[in-house]
Amino acid sequence: MRALAILLTILFATVFLSASSLKLPQPPPVPSEWKPIKDLKAADVAAVAEAAVKQFNDKLPAGSKEQLKLESVENGDVKVFDDGKSVYRFHLKTDTNGGVGPGKVQLYEVVVGVADDKSGEKMKQLLAFLPVLN
Repeated sequence: MRALAILLTILFATVFLSASSLKLPQPPPVPSEWKPIKDLKAADVAAVAEAAVKQFNDKLPAGSKEQLKLESVENGDVKVFDDGKSVYRFHLKTDTNGGVGPGKVQLYEVVVGVADDKSGEKMKQLLAFLPVLN
């Protein structure tokens, strides 16, 4: 009986130690709440907004006369994840025709994901670019 108890103790210790050395999957990053962007004219905010407009324009057919030009960031929020990634949500005022000639001013709701790449540069990925209906 004592030998069985020792054997079970050794077996339990072996299983416990091997299980504790396993790499368990990490939980997904936890986002914060949406927080208003305090300085809509800050360089990092402008860079994200410009990247969104550029990525939108890049998806238009070649020679399209509907190229947009960023006029201003009207409002915005940011959600920061604990892994350093962030998501920006803006209302951008744009001018059609890329500012060439009289264009139509339009407001868009834009969502952009931002993360660091291996070189430390900020990667910006356009997630949504939708007109705001009046």
